[in-house]
Amino acid sequence: MLLLFTLLTAGQAVAGHDWGGMDLCTLYPEKMPPGMSIEQLPQSDHPGALLMQRYCAQCHNLPGPGRHTAVEWPQVLERMDTLMEVSSRFGALLGRVEVPTQGESLQIQAYLNTNALQPMRHFSGGFREKSYQQHCSGCHALPDPAQHSADEWPMVMARMARNREVMKRAPLSPETQLTILAYLQQASLSSPSAEAISGAADSTNRRQRIACSCLALGPGWPSAPFCYW
Repeated sequence: MLLLFTLLTAGQAVAGHDWGGMDLCTLYPEKMPPGMSIEQLPQSDHPGALLMQRYCAQCHNLPGPGRHTAVEWPQVLERMDTLMEVSSRFGALLGRVEVPTQGESLQIQAYLNTNALQPMRHFSGGFREKSYQQHCSGCHALPDPAQHSADEWPMVMARMARNREVMKRAPLSPETQLTILAYLQQASLSSPSAEAISGAADSTNRRQRIACSCLALGPGWPSAPFCYW
């Protein structure tokens, strides 16, 4: 109990990545992949996006809304609200944090729900699909292949390869990468939900998803943006 009290009441510093010399994103790379800048977020001028930059980046990198599905985000936000409330009241290891109002929290949740990862719902059971399920479900829900076009998927794969490296996950072999990419590109054209997802996202939003600095993934791969999903 004494240790818990000490941790909760230690210091009154403003929260930050390296509060007390500890960078949470460096200490736990397997849980906290590289973040994004506000300009990289879809609908970056949306009030919810601006509020994420203000509140969510106090203690860790700014996440993209495509990190979770619309079903998962409320659970994530509930956990974050609890941590922020404790840190706001007691300081704790995260320092003093600014807590959003109820109205601001609703704006953040609305933004995340609108731009959340679209989960895969239709499965065929083919070899390529099974490889995709096996290797891409360890860190997040499986995105519907129709969420991106065949031209966009290499860019998404490039970002995921970078995240795997940062998060200390074993890299996929070139053969596995090509197998998964071939599946995603083909499935993006034939997915039953392709038309619905395509109609839900305007062209500006799609451009924002893939508009960032470039990454050279390695031999056989094109340079590609860091897209959030």
